[in-house]
Amino acid sequence: MERKKYIDVLRGFAMISVVLQHAINTGSSSLMRVLLTYHMPLFFFISGILMQGQDYRKISFAVHFNKLAKSIVIPIMTYTFIQGITRIIIDGLIQRTGFPSLWVLLGPLLNWFLVTLLLMKLICWAKYRLLNGNKAIIYLIAEILLFCLCTYTKIKYVQMTLCALIFGDFGYILRPYIEKVYYSELKTRYIGKIIRGGIQFVHDPRNYSFSI
Repeated sequence: MERKKYIDVLRGFAMISVVLQHAINTGSSSLMRVLLTYHMPLFFFISGILMQGQDYRKISFAVHFNKLAKSIVIPIMTYTFIQGITRIIIDGLIQRTGFPSLWVLLGPLLNWFLVTLLLMKLICWAKYRLLNGNKAIIYLIAEILLFCLCTYTKIKYVQMTLCALIFGDFGYILRPYIEKVYYSELKTRYIGKIIRGGIQFVHDPRNYSFSI
């Protein structure tokens, strides 16, 4: 499958935004508030883009979950194990402040983003396989309505998962239009070339060349 440079650029932009937000780490910063409005939704939007073009009717649950296990479940469990061992060594053996609680050790396992991403991808497998992915606009409307109804819910991950599904569906629906502009020629009034030129510059500035 051809690698999509614009997706790499979107990923890089989202990663830089997350790092910058954590580096600032103050709620009083205007830049911090701006970053919080889009950096994590952008990851879900990218996930939706990547789901477009896949025929989930030909992908079994076992195959889909195996892929998720390798990309999400195993990495977060590995990180949790390493973090737990590190905390035990530092707190219990070096600083002698006592061993950390089980909740502290298992905290990374419940990382909101990874859990939400896992739930989103499992639900997307079901809705695009069992309910036909061509009806994504119907899913989007239903998810927005459910999100509004669940505004005050106290059930963990419900709102976050619905929010992830909404942005994922936006990516799923908009990918054909994004690529139509991205691969277009002069008939789009130079928009396609401007976008491609910008992406080329970000992706490989040393070999950058742009002309209308």
